[in-house]
Amino acid sequence: MGIFRRNRDIANTPADPASTLGTRDIVPSDIRNQISARGNAMLGKATQFYKDNPKLVGGAALLASALLLNKMRTRRVP
Repeated sequence: MGIFRRNRDIANTPADPASTLGTRDIVPSDIRNQISARGNAMLGKATQFYKDNPKLVGGAALLASALLLNKMRTRRVP
């Protein structure tokens, strides 16, 4: 019958899970440094966007504050 005597090719053998892990699959030991580096990168992008478009950012802030004040002014009837 030969059910239990299969020839297994190397391509069909499952890989060791440790060998298939990527850089995002493991928690690095310097996670605090990576978080601060990503935070600094995001802050740098936001600063650059503000420097490029100050009127757009001011307009969005004005619109958001008007919406917030309008929402706070409305009565809430129980």
